[in-house]
Amino acid sequence: MSYGKRIDRVEDHMRMHLGEDLSLDQLADVAAFSRFHFHRVYFAMTGETAAEAVRRARMNEAAILLAMSVRPVSQVARAVGYSNVQSFARCFREAFGDSPAQVRRSGKVHNIMKKKKKECLLCLMLPHGFSRGLPWRRWRIVGHMLRLATGFAAWES
Repeated sequence: MSYGKRIDRVEDHMRMHLGEDLSLDQLADVAAFSRFHFHRVYFAMTGETAAEAVRRARMNEAAILLAMSVRPVSQVARAVGYSNVQSFARCFREAFGDSPAQVRRSGKVHNIMKKKKKECLLCLMLPHGFSRGLPWRRWRIVGHMLRLATGFAAWES
């Protein structure tokens, strides 16, 4: 199975199990990688860590539940995987700039969290010993090979 399909499987698992424990070990098991390899591959392919992706998905789901339902904040917090309402409220405020109660009163979320755009660099040793750092989003990981959108490729070390 390709790396892309494994990462897609992990992201589907995240969306379907937001209220459950989504530890690095569990997500690595879903992808059938070791936890260390999963962390490197996930970050290289998505530009964010698995923990950041889980937090973003949980906060977006919580914002939708708060704006569209009448469930108490404590139930919303539990539904998206937070057992402590205070830590949920703190994380929610950091993510959106508003408290859960403010979003509930307004009935809308103005800034759904999007994936951060990071300038991650992959360093690749080219065949002639030339090293070049290239923005991560120009590369696609295929097995143990890094492939540039223009068609150039080299083995990942």
